[in-house]
Amino acid sequence: FPVTIASIGYGFANSHVGLVDEVKIYNRALTSGEVQTLYQKGVDRVRTQVKDGCVLYLPMEEVSGNAVTDLSKNGNNAVCLSGLVFTSDGYRSRGIAFSGVQYYHASTLSGVYVGNSGFTVLGWYKITGVPAGTLDNYHGIFLGLNGQTTYTNRCLISKDRDFITTQVTTTSGQATNIDDGFGVITSGVYNQIGFGWDTVNCYAIFNGIMGQNEVAMGDLLSSNIVTGK
Repeated sequence: FPVTIASIGYGFANSHVGLVDEVKIYNRALTSGEVQTLYQKGVDRVRTQVKDGCVLYLPMEEVSGNAVTDLSKNGNNAVCLSGLVFTSDGYRSRGIAFSGVQYYHASTLSGVYVGNSGFTVLGWYKITGVPAGTLDNYHGIFLGLNGQTTYTNRCLISKDRDFITTQVTTTSGQATNIDDGFGVITSGVYNQIGFGWDTVNCYAIFNGIMGQNEVAMGDLLSSNIVTGK
């Protein structure tokens, strides 16, 4: 299953319009201290310092081509499925601009485990427009699919940027967490956005803060690694 960034639907439904930089996926739940460290290092424009369990790291510093290189040493390189726009307006240095008609994916994601190991997904996002696509209801961050049709693991921001929704599906069912505790997310600036699952709870992550918990017990399904579409 591919990993996809900046869309949460088939085609380009609910796609992110803005910039993306420094995307990371971990095959474990980071601690609150590690999340804060990554946020502060990001604020200081220092390359990631938490390496344990990092299975995907896309710094997005390329200047040409149609792919970005995974620096986690797992070989999870990503290819843009539509026109690619490189920009010098990245968070740490360079970045990628999405207009709602592109998204990234990796055809495989090695090093991400099924079962009960937990996961964490993080990136720096700048929203510059309204959500793009066929539904236009959400700013897509990540989406996971079980097979090809069932939503499993995803993270999205409401159209009005007033809440972050995360969903995790396990052997016990799907847990949905709607978290409005971060306030309205400011557009036009970079924010650290992501989500995690610690084998018991799923939660949003915003600028170094782990949000409210929603119970999501059980194991991830065998075909439900941290993936996206």
